[in-house]
Amino acid sequence: MATSYTILVVEQTDVVRRITTHKLAESGCRVLEAANANEALAFLRRPDTHVDLVLIGAIGSVEREQLGWEWPELPQVGSPYAHLGGGGAAEGADQRDF
Repeated sequence: MATSYTILVVEQTDVVRRITTHKLAESGCRVLEAANANEALAFLRRPDTHVDLVLIGAIGSVEREQLGWEWPELPQVGSPYAHLGGGGAAEGADQRDF
């Protein structure tokens, strides 16, 4: 049986978040959705939730940094669409290899 990863999608734009989560779920991933860093932090702080990867879309750079500070070992990748939502992914985003 194939390994299924749990991916937390953090994206403020509803349509982008829905499409992204749908495509990831189709490929066999377990997907959690958050519209902002506060929602993402709520998932990550739950002791019963395991996340393998955070996919960061259009959220603010301060929010993005907060996720990295609290979970520096958790892999994070920026969405290729982050620049469309004003999240500033190219400015100081912490992107690590998964």
